[in-house]
Amino acid sequence: KMKRHSISPILIMILLMTSALIITIPAQDSNSEPGTHGDSGQGSVLWQTIGGMTGGITTEIKLVDQTNAGTPNTVLVGTDGGAMAIDLLTGEVYTRYTTLDPVLSICDIADIDGGGRTDFVITTRNQLTPNVIAVSTETGEKLWEFKPTVDAFTEEDGLIDAETISWSAASIPSGSGKDVVVSSWKMVYRLSGVNGDVLWTFTGGNDIWNVVEAADLTGDNKHDLLAGSQD
Repeated sequence: KMKRHSISPILIMILLMTSALIITIPAQDSNSEPGTHGDSGQGSVLWQTIGGMTGGITTEIKLVDQTNAGTPNTVLVGTDGGAMAIDLLTGEVYTRYTTLDPVLSICDIADIDGGGRTDFVITTRNQLTPNVIAVSTETGEKLWEFKPTVDAFTEEDGLIDAETISWSAASIPSGSGKDVVVSSWKMVYRLSGVNGDVLWTFTGGNDIWNVVEAADLTGDNKHDLLAGSQD
């Protein structure tokens, strides 16, 4: 009789040298007493994937619920050359998006194109073309893009709009969907998750490396943000 494994908790390990993503679970079958871990107590591999991964893994691993199932069912991950959405239980890669530069961050948004799964946003190190990109999980196509810029002066071209590197992106609830908050240079942008329009900006005194969603800290029934700065 085949043993059934519990999938909670899930341990995620990243092997950067081989660009492999391995998901392991405790060796605990459905008939084991709580707190036991099967015969070996060592856990077992649920699945692993190296196919289609370009370069090393460059972002945090994000576990998200893309189908409103009430529990995470998808792995979002960025690499040196793109981003992927992977089925958490089977390891099936059902979305790949290729980039020219390393992906720095990845987060989920609402189902913008009505494909049945929530879509996602990535930021990259690119400073020639828009480096904030929303991707359809259903088609793998770009939904919208955003290019953060500042005024800069060069001897060759004079005053130009120079693109800044977008270090981090996080999603934040907005009505029935989600908006995206991006840190780029010393700026924080809140972008519409639907079309990438700028909703508001914040200017710090130095590079803002990271932004994360926080609870309602001000009592207005809206989620707030934490930003990590060079200052």
